[in-house]
Amino acid sequence: TAVARATFDPFFIGDDGPCYSLAAAETTPRISVLVVGGLMLLAHLMFMYGQLMPMWRLYYAVDLNVTLHATGTAAKTLFKEANLTNPLHIEMHEQHDVRTFTYSFAIKELWRASGLGSKFGPRLAAIVLVLFSGVWPHAKLLSLHFYWRAKVTEITRTTAFYWLSTFGKWSLADVFVVCVMIGVLNLDLHLDPRHVREGLVSEIPDAVNVFKSLYTAAEAEQLVCQKALNLTCGHLLDLKCKLCEQAIGTVYNHPGGIEALATSALEDIGTVGGGHMKLRIAGMHGIYVFSFAVVVSLLLSFFIDVLDHRARAKSARERRGQPPHGALGVTGSPGMQYYSLISNEIDGDESDHGEPTNGRRPATGSIILRDSPGSVTLIRRVSRKVWSLKQYVALVCAAWVAFLIVLLGIFAPSMERVVPGSLPNIANRILGIEWGQEYSLWSLTVVTGASGGPDFLLMATFGFFTVFGPILRALVCVIDLSVPMSKSMHRRTMTVVNFLGAFCAWEVFFVALFLVDMEMPPITNTILDSNDTPLCGIFASAGLGDSCFQVEFNVLDSFALVLLGGTLLMLVASMAVKLGFKGLDPYLDGDRGGPYCCSWCPYVLFDFDRDLRQIEAQLESAGFGVSAEDTALLEPL
Repeated sequence: TAVARATFDPFFIGDDGPCYSLAAAETTPRISVLVVGGLMLLAHLMFMYGQLMPMWRLYYAVDLNVTLHATGTAAKTLFKEANLTNPLHIEMHEQHDVRTFTYSFAIKELWRASGLGSKFGPRLAAIVLVLFSGVWPHAKLLSLHFYWRAKVTEITRTTAFYWLSTFGKWSLADVFVVCVMIGVLNLDLHLDPRHVREGLVSEIPDAVNVFKSLYTAAEAEQLVCQKALNLTCGHLLDLKCKLCEQAIGTVYNHPGGIEALATSALEDIGTVGGGHMKLRIAGMHGIYVFSFAVVVSLLLSFFIDVLDHRARAKSARERRGQPPHGALGVTGSPGMQYYSLISNEIDGDESDHGEPTNGRRPATGSIILRDSPGSVTLIRRVSRKVWSLKQYVALVCAAWVAFLIVLLGIFAPSMERVVPGSLPNIANRILGIEWGQEYSLWSLTVVTGASGGPDFLLMATFGFFTVFGPILRALVCVIDLSVPMSKSMHRRTMTVVNFLGAFCAWEVFFVALFLVDMEMPPITNTILDSNDTPLCGIFASAGLGDSCFQVEFNVLDSFALVLLGGTLLMLVASMAVKLGFKGLDPYLDGDRGGPYCCSWCPYVLFDFDRDLRQIEAQLESAGFGVSAEDTALLEPL
């Protein structure tokens, strides 16, 4: 037992490893130094390009080719009085940029919060945008470069890399905002003249009532006869003006007659052709380059993590004077092997990985060199003093539940587009257009790349971080915890689970939704404004909507699935990785290589070092001591 205590203390509790620079380590290829330095510089430049250049634009396009032909008497009279040719050919092909947005312009608009009521929300969004998309991408790269070059202890460097990999994805906040806007501001209006005519006919009574509520008869005569038809009504012999005034009087005094006349005129108009209108947000070079820079930064972190793993494994073997992993049958965690030795000596019961001893101390060599079982579940590689079977079953069940909830959260509709305003209201009543639409994470991903071209890059980025990354991580967690496998396969699955954590960005998506909620209404509300478009003011006065046109993006109650699935996946994956490090001990250092979070933080949920603490307490109570001579003698073990 003294032998075991002497071997435990210096290596598993008090040893932070050697202090060296990863860039200068023997396991780091020289070409890697040049590659890492070049990619870091390239990522900095791409981030700066994306932050300075236009990132996206809002535009609308109209393609219209319609021919109207008056066939009846009422329709011909209407065309003649309105000075319209018969047949009337209307053709329009137009695309207009409403506004182009840069990173700095978006921040300024949010900070000004013009027309947004409270300034707290928009200004908080501006601060978040500055931190996550302005400062953090460069700060993360600088920190990564520092720990790549600096001479620090292994624990310090690996902990820093863990945090940088975990938070590196937060640079995607602005990319997600643009992806959501591209998917949501994807409005199409198909114009069929026959449907327009039928809609107008059905809305004539309501239109007449609205017109009468807005204007008196005298105001209506001036507006229609003099301004709309450009008639001169000052002469007594102007018959056209008299007829116009009589028609207005008939509308106000006998609305049924004019409604019948207008209906007859519209029904006598033949139509040919059609058209299409669309409102879109399109990405520009700035957001494409910025998105690519985020991916480069994350892959660079992963590459450096791999180099750090190689250096730590070599350093751990050299420090203990042990043969390479796998030689002489050395498998399983050294901490667990010594734990079996101590448990047998003190408790006299069956150890977790050894045979019953009945109080007899087993041969040291048989413990150190004993092979672990070939294909087993992960719990068989971990001391029951760290994790009980009941806890493990609960963890496996939680992994399955997380996997199912993640699937539901991705494919179930959890968000919706709402388009209030007077113009959408009228378009709905006349054309029957339903502007609202529900979205799931999957459908939002598909719509993001609907325009094709470079938008496929945004679709791939959004889809991998919000759809495929979470699904893959949840699935690999289930496999890692449920399927018996060899130690090498367990090590690979643990690495994949840990790696995919950098590509699961639901928490970033939550922040992006907050930014969209702040940016979307003021952007779309200014496309058509009552001050610029007289019809908007008329419609607003008629009670058809305070704004002329606005788009909102809201979450549904089912969005709770995304919140619950993301939280549960994060907890399950973290515990699975930590449990894997405890049982597999890839650095042969008694589980000093797990995801640290921080070495001084209190234990949350589970204490993964409980076995070491119990061993220390048992040895202290048994009165065992360790001499300096014993420690020096047994260090090579």
